[in-house]
Amino acid sequence: METTTGKRTRWPAYLLCVQWAVGAYALGCTAWWGELGPAGLLICGLMAVAAIALVGWFGGYRWGPRLAMLQWAVQVPLLGNGSFNWFLWFGLQLHVKAAIDEFNVGVNVYALTMLVWTLYLGGAPIGDALPRAAAAAAER
Repeated sequence: METTTGKRTRWPAYLLCVQWAVGAYALGCTAWWGELGPAGLLICGLMAVAAIALVGWFGGYRWGPRLAMLQWAVQVPLLGNGSFNWFLWFGLQLHVKAAIDEFNVGVNVYALTMLVWTLYLGGAPIGDALPRAAAAAAER
């Protein structure tokens, strides 16, 4: 069975669905325990962006994968020192961090991998990138 371009470009979207479900569960538990602070509200916004991206991605719109790439891009860097922290994620993550004096730098490898994978796939919609008439003309 041959994998079509449409099916191949859906795999990152399926992983984003899993990430969204795990993140929703974790965020729900955090809210239930009453520990949802300002960072939690930012993560809620990130999850809303991911949900909108999934609707666009499965709907075959070009903006769906691009929006997903944006939400993965903000999850890639990890920066911090004694008074500042940038660590944004929801659901799935895998971090590689290093401490340089009092400054911490790192990368969310999962988000970086998903970003690169989606960039590699070209952010193409699930259906044909061109209307059928234009695709037929392009094949000539």
